[in-house]
Order: sequence, then C-alpha cells, then structure tokens
Amino acid sequence: MNEDQFDRHTEAERAPRWTQRDTEELRRLYKTDLTTKTIAAILGRTPHAVHVKAWRLGLRGKEAPNKIRLTNEQKEWLRKAFPHVRNEVCAIRLNISPRSVTRIARRMNLSKTPEFMHDCQRQTARAAKASHLANGTYPAKGVVNENLKKGASYRFQPGQPPRRRSN
Repeated sequence: MNEDQFDRHTEAERAPRWTQRDTEELRRLYKTDLTTKTIAAILGRTPHAVHVKAWRLGLRGKEAPNKIRLTNEQKEWLRKAFPHVRNEVCAIRLNISPRSVTRIARRMNLSKTPEFMHDCQRQTARAAKASHLANGTYPAKGVVNENLKKGASYRFQPGQPPRRRSN
C-alpha cells in the first residue's frame, strides 16, 4: 500500500509545519503572561495547535484554550449566590452552561444550603402532584388508597390469564 493513501489532508489543507524559529518563539512567548489565544494570533496558528505543541515541548502553566475563565467579580458573585440560587439562574447570569456552573462551584468548594435543597424538593413535589392531577395519574404509583380493591379475589392467581383477573 502506498503511504499517501492514509494521508487525509491535501497540501493546501495542512497547517504549516513548525519551524525551529516558530518553536523558539513559542518557548519565549509561553513564559510571558499572554494567553494561548494571543500567542496563537502572533504565530498565525490556532489556539489548539499552540496548546498541543507546547504540551509536546513540555511547556506547562497555561490553561487549555477552551477553558472557561471567570473574572474575579464573577467568582465573587458565584461564591455569594450559589448556595441559595438555582444553577440555571447562575448559568444565565454568568453566560455559561449549568454543567459548567456545577463544575466550577465544585472546584471552588461551594455547596447548596440545606434550606435551599429542602425548598427545591418541596417545589418539585408540588410540581409533580400538579402534573399528576392534570394528566389523571394521581395518586402516584405506590400511594396507599382506601378505595383500591383488596383481598384474595383481586390478587393474581397462578395460571389465570390477565383478562380474567378483574372481577
């Protein structure tokens, strides 16, 4: 087999190879406080390409180019609001996903207050009851109801087809 058959990119699509000069410039810029995105713009490459090359060269210290960075004001707001505000509201306020809010809060050792969690559970229970009432599925499965037919004649009898069980 020809080696070219496994090459997925044409010469025009392939990014330019890293030259010795590019690598030295990357090493120099990586030591500064510039972001990966800024370094990529200077070198004419993507932030991902800069991050991967730096990793392969053993350069550490910069965060991944796609990492979510909150400002100090945003962090302070999250620290104050997270314990008693829903994650969806925090996500909208910070312009990130609810999952990212959870991940960042965990990294900051934040947690919800027991009172907030109790209120959320009560609200969810009320919403579930309203939904069951609207859909005609109330009471929910497993709830004891005095009007249910009980006794041996209503129980499953081995060998009896399901249609004949209801009397």
